[in-house]
Amino acid sequence: MGLLLLLLASCHRPPTSYPEEAITLGWRLAPGMELTYRLASRYAQGGQTVVREETWTYLVRSVDDLGSFSLEGRIVGLEARIEEQGTAMDSERVEAAIEAERERLTGDPVAFTLSMDGRIATLDAPSWADGLPHRLLGLRLPTDPVREGDRWPDPAAGRPFVDLVPAGLAVDVNGVHRLEALSWAGHQRRSRFRGPWHLDALFSTEAIVRPDDARVPALVLSGSATWNLDLGRLESRTLEVEERGGTSPGEAGAFSLRLEAVPLP
Repeated sequence: MGLLLLLLASCHRPPTSYPEEAITLGWRLAPGMELTYRLASRYAQGGQTVVREETWTYLVRSVDDLGSFSLEGRIVGLEARIEEQGTAMDSERVEAAIEAERERLTGDPVAFTLSMDGRIATLDAPSWADGLPHRLLGLRLPTDPVREGDRWPDPAAGRPFVDLVPAGLAVDVNGVHRLEALSWAGHQRRSRFRGPWHLDALFSTEAIVRPDDARVPALVLSGSATWNLDLGRLESRTLEVEERGGTSPGEAGAFSLRLEAVPLP
């Protein structure tokens, strides 16, 4: 009985040790798998805030010899609201637009490829907003094993936001990720986290999109991400995008984005 109680108790406590060797990061997917992610976005400018939440399910169609996965995404949920000075606008005024957006997005599926190291290619979206949820999956991963504190460049970290810069301007895009820590994570049950435990890698991101015209504000990005090492996939990602500098008239805008994996039922 004593041994049984000890084993049960150990299921409620996370392990206390972490791998001493460097870890290898990469997507581990297989044809037929389905992944579901929810993206919550918040854009504020001039006293008006647009809040949007969309949920997408991705089917892994195939994988090639180089480890590049072909994914097909379909929207399964969409909610939105507009706030003026912190007060939500009358839902009847925006519900028709939301319903039209739902119908538009439930048409053809979104297809793109995702490499093992997080590069997205062949994504053809009608607009910048349409492509954003999928491009956030494109968190560049290092090709070599890394340890806590290691950094690696990601010139494409700010690429999804280049379209926010006025057309015709050249931009310099730079970014870097850092492995901040490893952490044991469990499943939440009755407001407590319990086993079975898995190991997460926690990243931070810094990036900038700088136009070559000093009158135009730069876009400064900061964020974090959680990577499930056991499953080989992204658990969550947050990004804060702010306009800084510049002399052009108009109020600065700011984005807040959170991408989160949704467990399948």
